[in-house]
Parts: sequence; structure tokens; C-alpha cells
Amino acid sequence: MTDRAPHLSSDKTVHVFVGPTLTAREVRSVLPAATVHPPIRHGDLFGLRLSEGDRVLIVDGLFHHAPAIRHKEILWVIERGVQVVGAASMGALRAAELSTYGMDGMGWVYSQYQADAIRDDDEVAVAHTRGPEYRQLSVPLVNFRYALTAAFEAGVISSEQREWTLLQLRAEHYPRRSWQWVENLYERGWPVYLAGLEQTRRLFRSQDAVWDVKKADALMALNVLRTGDLLHRAVHPALAGDSWKTTYLAMWKNAHHKLRAEASGDEVRASLLDVIRYAQIFQPDFKERWASFVTQRSSGPLVPEELIPSAGADYWCTPSEVASLSESARKMKAYVRAFDTKALTCGSADDCAPLVENWVSVLQRVALARAVDSEMRSTLDGWEDRAVSEAALIARLCSTWSLAPNDNAGLEAASRDRGFRDSGEALAAAERFFFLALAEEALS
Repeated sequence: MTDRAPHLSSDKTVHVFVGPTLTAREVRSVLPAATVHPPIRHGDLFGLRLSEGDRVLIVDGLFHHAPAIRHKEILWVIERGVQVVGAASMGALRAAELSTYGMDGMGWVYSQYQADAIRDDDEVAVAHTRGPEYRQLSVPLVNFRYALTAAFEAGVISSEQREWTLLQLRAEHYPRRSWQWVENLYERGWPVYLAGLEQTRRLFRSQDAVWDVKKADALMALNVLRTGDLLHRAVHPALAGDSWKTTYLAMWKNAHHKLRAEASGDEVRASLLDVIRYAQIFQPDFKERWASFVTQRSSGPLVPEELIPSAGADYWCTPSEVASLSESARKMKAYVRAFDTKALTCGSADDCAPLVENWVSVLQRVALARAVDSEMRSTLDGWEDRAVSEAALIARLCSTWSLAPNDNAGLEAASRDRGFRDSGEALAAAERFFFLALAEEALS
């Protein structure tokens, strides 16, 4: 859940993605008007309502149990005149990777990545609890690196102890790294190092120093944004054209960027891809609309059926269609079913407008389905990615599309008739609407 706050006095917003390096309260102690979000993940930037001149600070990000923020999502935002800053953790890593293209980085961790002094992603990785608390359960390798380097420079540990300890920590899986782990390591085989560990602790206590360099970097970045000392760089020339905008970028945007509409006095939001998926599954005339959509995009003097060889047509048809349909009809079916579905997943709302009968109504249905799906999954124990069995989804789609139960060939054909790449893609799309259909069936 996003922790929102009023706009800055400049009428521009600062979005901050944190957890567990900082809490929302710690962010607000420096930037009271910031909009605070949980750690960033793939798709989050597409979901923001950003204006030119807004700023995004990325501190923490998910990567293990959720797809990490992708580089071109950040570039897509930068191209639109939004300043993106990274520090401390995932933000520092992405800033070092994208500094050439306009992402700003700051802090000790960023400088280490930028100088190629550290390279591995797991230098900043930590284990933590789920939100909204995001309580940290392990210590990041960069904090050990910073503290042990400071201790070596102060003369309380040797270079050998520093390097050997870091070597052992790098070999350990990141969720297990802690100062207690280091102490136990010394006790088991290198007790001579215990005195240096205690002196390191005393060093930081006596100087009131901050050994948590990730937190220090994050606070520094917030203070720089607060004072306005960071100049907004011009968009890199490489982003001026469209050559870097792949079909994957368009697909990610369609999957996460929210369409908005007013319905009964309320704003409803849903992604373009979810709207299309709902229409593909539940709109009775979608098959006819998709066939018309495909044939209108046929180029050249040949009509679609002339583009398909006779032998190739039968591959795309069911046995009953091969037996009952004319050659011309089979070719038309093959053309529709073989059509590149990226026209759906990567097209704009204007491109896809002829496919959806009532956009506002579908937006409402999708938003309701999302809410029901989220509520149902919150009651499930354990991993939540696959909450519905494949057999249940097949039965639901066969029923919705008036197919015989377990008609696999018919399900494959029907899926492609509605613009899905195959039945697997149709089943994945159907799962997000399964609980809504189930609840409405129970109430009917």
C-alpha cells in the first residue's frame, strides 16, 4: 500500500521507494511532502502518475520473490522528464548501470559500484519481513565492507582479517549474514580475530559513527533532494529516438500502466492488458472482432487466405474443422490463429479500441476482479503465485466458451481465435478473473 502525502510546494512530487533501509517515518522526517512507496519492483514506475519535473528516489527494491525493476522502465520515466535518483541499495546498483543515460546516483555504495570496486548484486541484498514493516533480518555485505574497511584504516584490525572475513561473507548466502555469524565464525576457527571484532564495535560506539552505510546513503540522498542541490540533467541523446523501445517495453507498460475512468462518481483503474484480457475471455463477440482486426491488417494485394499454403492451414485447425470446412475457410482460420499477438499485448489503447465493446464497464469489472483476487489470495497460506489448479481453469474456460469438457484441441483453437498465443496464455489470463467468476456464480 502506498503511503501518500501532499505535493511539494513546487507542485512537483518526490516519490521514494524504501524498505527496509528506511521506514516511511524516517523518510518523512527529512521530506515531509514525499510520497512513500514500498520497495520497488517490476512495473511500479509504469503505475505512477508522473509529470515532467517530478523526482523518483529508488533506495530499496525487490528481486528474489518478485521481478526486479527493469532498466528500460527507468529509462522510459527519464525520457518523460522525470529525474530518477538511486542510492544505498537497489537504487545504487541501477544508478551505476544507467548513469550514462541520465539516472543520478549518490552515496558510498553507489560510488563503489560506479568505480567497479564491487560488482555483485548480493552486496546490497538483505532478508526482511513482508510489508508494511519490512523489518531487516540480515546485514548487507556492503555494511560489512564499509565497517571492516573503517576498522582497518583505524588500525584495529589487520588487512588479512578484513580480506579473510569478507571472503567468508561473500561465500555465505545473503540471508545468513550477520555480525553474530561473523563472531561465531571466529569462535569456531579464528579466535585470534575476536579481539579485533570487539575493537571494531568499540570504534563505532566511541565515535558515534554510522556503520550502516546503506542507511547513511539513503538519508544523504533525501537531504540532497530536500535542499534541491541536485541539478536535473538533460535527457541523454540516446533516448531521443525509439530504437531502444522494444516490444517488451510496450508489453510491460500495457501490463502495468493504469487506464483511468469515472464510473458512478468514482475513479476506476486497470491496466490496458487486463482490460484486453477480460474482453478476450468474457466478451461474446471478441472472436469476430479479433478476426476483423486481423484481416484489416493484411498488407499487399493478397487477401489473408491466399497467404497460407494448403498444407500449413491444416496445422492450425482441429480435426473436425479439417474434415468439415472448405479449404478457403481453413486458410482464413489459420491466418487468424497464426497472427502475431503482439498487436494486442504491445498495442496502444487507440489501436485496441475496436476490440472492446464498453471500456468503462470492462474497467469496472477488471478493478473488481483485482480486488476480489487480492482478498482471496490474502487468505491463502504459503506461496501465492499459483492459487488455482490448471484443471479448474480449463473447466472454467471450457464452460465460458461453450466447449466440451476437457476438449484440449478445441480449447487451443478457441484461445487462438480470441488472440491468445496458445491455451497456456489463455489459462494464465483467466486465473486473474477466476475468483470473481466463482464468487458471482455462488451468489447467483
